[in-house]
Amino acid sequence: MTLRPASLRSVMTIMFATVGVIATAVGVWVALVNSLLEHTRGTVLTSMATTHMAEETQADLIAASTAEDRRGVEEVIEVKLMRLRQTVDTQTERDLLRDVEEKIGAFFAAQDRAKAGDAAAWPEAALHAALHALDKLSHGDIFQAEAALRRGGRWHEAMAVAGIALAVTVLVGTASLVWWIRRSTLQPLLEISQAMSRFGAGKTSVRANERGVSELRSIARQFNVMAESLERQRQAQAALLGGVAHDLKNPLSAMRLSIAAVAPDRPLPAEPQLRSLLSLVERQVERLERMATDFLDGARIEAGQLELRLEECDAREVARECIHLFQDVSAAHELVLSAPEKPVRLRCDATRLLQVLSNLVSNAIKYSPHGGRVEIVVGETEEGVRLRVTDQGIGISAEDQERLFEPFQRRGASREVIPGVGLGLYVSRRIVEAHGGRISVSSAPGAGSVFEVVLPRSRP
Repeated sequence: MTLRPASLRSVMTIMFATVGVIATAVGVWVALVNSLLEHTRGTVLTSMATTHMAEETQADLIAASTAEDRRGVEEVIEVKLMRLRQTVDTQTERDLLRDVEEKIGAFFAAQDRAKAGDAAAWPEAALHAALHALDKLSHGDIFQAEAALRRGGRWHEAMAVAGIALAVTVLVGTASLVWWIRRSTLQPLLEISQAMSRFGAGKTSVRANERGVSELRSIARQFNVMAESLERQRQAQAALLGGVAHDLKNPLSAMRLSIAAVAPDRPLPAEPQLRSLLSLVERQVERLERMATDFLDGARIEAGQLELRLEECDAREVARECIHLFQDVSAAHELVLSAPEKPVRLRCDATRLLQVLSNLVSNAIKYSPHGGRVEIVVGETEEGVRLRVTDQGIGISAEDQERLFEPFQRRGASREVIPGVGLGLYVSRRIVEAHGGRISVSSAPGAGSVFEVVLPRSRP
């Protein structure tokens, strides 16, 4: 299973989402701990207030045991008991407070009976019982405050540990993120920049390493594709210069030999020989003119200056004119036209369409060195008008077909023995595309080739 490289966008999204989750968790944790600490603080303060009032109530009871008139003290004790009822918040404290109230009531009742002469009232015992009940209430609150403090201490320690763990996690995560960004983003980006600089300095064999995040891999891949394309064009241009020099040398040499035969210091040759020499010169001039036309058309196309003069025409007439042009070019080739009896109407630039067909037929003849049948088929399809050129030549490999319509591309080993500059098919494709059509090839080595042009019947 092949893992897809991580993208910078997805990593940054995950990173920000993680940071958001951590921040939310920390916020919830801090809020929870603060709430618990606040609850502990409230519990301690309440316990302290309860203990303080219990002690004051004990002092008031002792004062009431010796006072002649206890009514003022009794009212004060009642107020403090009412406050104690407001401070207790657990069932245990409520039970203890209820016991305190019962014991205080029993003390006041015993004291009243003793004043009435009841010797068995025992107010001192009732006082000790009330004081003991208040001690139990006070001790219970103290124990509750101590438990709350211990619980708060544990939460404080847990918060400190969690804070340290969070700080370590953030530190490790930040270090890991910096390392990942450096390894997957900065270094690949620097390598791409260096590769571009070296390529711009003339080292055209340099390629960028396709590594890092998917965005940088895509940039490196596009740079490598561009570099490969430029390298192929550079090699093609170098081959073009050699091919042009070779193609110019042959006709110029032939013309020079022809001119040498009619040098001023020599008698003129016989008329048949002179006509043959002039015919040779004419063919070489036509060849040079064809090369110059290809160069000019290529330059116009690259400059976006290809112009079409559209008119209504019969595709059969264009094909017949092409057959007429090449009828006497090679005795070893049989040129055949297959077309319907009715006109095949087409809105096009007839001169440019003839140029396309001429390029295709010329190639069919050149790349059929042993002769054979070259057929032009004119027909109609649902897409529009179809023009097909079929030969029985050496064929084209699949590798050559991929770049056949690029400028300065020629076929395999034949480029050394067959003249041309590799612009004819490129110009033909651009002319066909300017008409809104398409051109394709079907071929195999040793099985000939079929070039097909499909053009719409009309073009705005």
